[in-house]
Amino acid sequence: MLLLCALGSACRARASPGPTVPPQVAPGATSGRQLKLGAAVQRARLVDARDPAYASTFAETFDSLTPELELKLEHLLPRPGAYDWAAADDLVAYAGAHRKEMRGHTLVWHRALPAWMLSRSWTREELLAFLKGHVAAVVGRYRGRIAEWDVVNEAFNDDGTWRKSLWYDVLGPGYVEAAFRFAREADPGAKLYYNDYGAEWMNAKSDAILALATRLRKAGVLDGVGLQAHFNAGWYTSGPDLAANMARFAAAGLEVEITELDVAMSSRHGSAEEKLRDQARIYGGIAAACQAQPACKQLTVWGVSDRYTWLTPSDVPLLFDAAYAPKPAYAAIRAAIPAPRPTP
Repeated sequence: MLLLCALGSACRARASPGPTVPPQVAPGATSGRQLKLGAAVQRARLVDARDPAYASTFAETFDSLTPELELKLEHLLPRPGAYDWAAADDLVAYAGAHRKEMRGHTLVWHRALPAWMLSRSWTREELLAFLKGHVAAVVGRYRGRIAEWDVVNEAFNDDGTWRKSLWYDVLGPGYVEAAFRFAREADPGAKLYYNDYGAEWMNAKSDAILALATRLRKAGVLDGVGLQAHFNAGWYTSGPDLAANMARFAAAGLEVEITELDVAMSSRHGSAEEKLRDQARIYGGIAAACQAQPACKQLTVWGVSDRYTWLTPSDVPLLFDAAYAPKPAYAAIRAAIPAPRPTP
């Protein structure tokens, strides 16, 4: 099994090639419903005076931001009891000043844990108290300012079994519901999401996520599910397959979002033009499926430009190239998701 893990939250196994992507949706072929388009950002990039195009491209293009790093545990709590809020506070202030909605990513994950957490042993009581205190501290600090949270990230293996982690090994599977209950208590007005990769299809993993999410929704502690959609040229879901899968989440009363979309093209043989064309078709199929599903509220891409990506430069996975020029993938996104009209 080849695992790809880096700055983004995805660690995934390469699966068999996906089905053929449907043709790019034509402008005007979808409804006029306004679907939010977001991007993952890094605070250091937004304030980098040497590369102002990063901030301007984000501000002019996207409706919401997801912190790529700044709300993960290893960044917020590098030492026991010593929260470092500076970078996260800056992003919350930026979002408010630029009228961008903000997604909180992520409260509970098996990765991005500070070394001090992994170097000590925990009793059940100790770790549960820490989990409650951490969720209360972070969500409570940004109550009313962060609209939605990825509360738990990647709790399942590809076969639908529980992933082993510090959280699972000490607390058992109940840590997931506990985290959602703590988040709901900290900000009853925020939308709370479970987030994972490899569940864009109907498969054992998406079955397990659907069962968990349905139960937690009935308990009143979860609102929706995030499908990460870290794809490549030989591993992706078609628009119709994604639409069918999202439909069953919607039927269970769940909201659904595409939360970390990128499409790596280094494995695709052919000319640069052929790669860009295929990438655009994949993006277009995903965006059209999301736009057509009322339960799909937002589509977020995992980065602003190919200049900065958690993947390799040859993957060129995003909507803007390394010089911040829009790629055919951006045109495909906008064909499915029209840009909002300027406010008079």
